[in-house]
Amino acid sequence: MRLAGAIMTLVIGAPVLLGAVLTLATAFGWQPGLGRVALGWNGFAEALAAPGILTALRLTLVTGLGATLLSLAASIPLARWLMTRQSASRWLTPLLAVPHAALAIGLAFLIAPSGWAARLISPWATGWDLPPQIVTVGDPWGCR
Repeated sequence: MRLAGAIMTLVIGAPVLLGAVLTLATAFGWQPGLGRVALGWNGFAEALAAPGILTALRLTLVTGLGATLLSLAASIPLARWLMTRQSASRWLTPLLAVPHAALAIGLAFLIAPSGWAARLISPWATGWDLPPQIVTVGDPWGCR
């Protein structure tokens, strides 16, 4: 069971970690597509010298913190109202199902026969020029 948990943590955590590392590398100037491969602080200096940067930072902070505070102010009374009702489970069930459905859809995009994992290793590891004809959704044999 621990192995399965470690594998799922790796499958879900590795893309997040890779994205964070690449975002930091880009922030420090590593942009091979633009011919920039030297790391340094020049990107920060360029960003701080851009016209309107202080307005953009203020707007980002105000909208980010404002949206967080408004969400909190709306969710606390809603949670109190739902907890005083016997029918709270009917209201909460769809809300709790949404993140699970999003994870399932993302995992399906990853492991489908034409998914991101197959595209990453094809054709050099699989020999596939096109995805295999494996029916995963709308299986005609499953309808009978």
